[in-house]
Amino acid sequence: MLVEIKSVSVTVVDYLRTQIITGKLSANQKINENDLATSLGVSRPPIREAFRILENEHLLVSIPRKGTYVSDVSIEDWTGLFQTREMIETYSFDLLQSMGCTDFSKVEATFEEAVGLSLPSAENPEEMLHFHQVFAGFHTKLVELTGNSRIIHFYKTISLNLTRYQVMYLFIPGSVDVSLQNHREILDLIKQSKYDQAKKALLKHLGFASEVLKDKIQQNLPKNDVSHSTQ
Repeated sequence: MLVEIKSVSVTVVDYLRTQIITGKLSANQKINENDLATSLGVSRPPIREAFRILENEHLLVSIPRKGTYVSDVSIEDWTGLFQTREMIETYSFDLLQSMGCTDFSKVEATFEEAVGLSLPSAENPEEMLHFHQVFAGFHTKLVELTGNSRIIHFYKTISLNLTRYQVMYLFIPGSVDVSLQNHREILDLIKQSKYDQAKKALLKHLGFASEVLKDKIQQNLPKNDVSHSTQ
């Protein structure tokens, strides 16, 4: 029975995670346990287990005597994630330089795959998630090239929350073309072992995306300022 519950919970987690990351479930939206169990045709124990997992991933938040909500999207949250990401990725460049890394074939493969993709419909969460994974793969593969399991694990711990914001960014008009140009420049520089220039290009790329995303978040806040509605 326990194995069965866990198996169903994994399915529920995957479903909810995709819905949250792609914005189909909005920030601060209340998730009703009974309604969700009915709509998915599952019992309540797997739903509770899924909620627990997603709370640990900071995608859901449980408020005593109020219920379970999708976690907030805010400039403050994004800033913390961005600073952590910047720290990991720039240090990864330092490690790659010290290692004398010369094989960037996996990074180049993700870049070429991204070039061949078309922006998916915002109505298809699975396609949106795949589209993001290909684009984010450029950065992920660079971190993985360090071979440092601690750094890789640390990067993965922020990846799900990072993905929520990155999906928002990729659907801002023009952002995909800018990202591809930036990725091409960074890739060319590291292949030439010009790490100092590559790091500057990376910081410029991350900084631009961060500012554009902050503007996007700010535009969405005044409508009903729900940033404290689940507190």
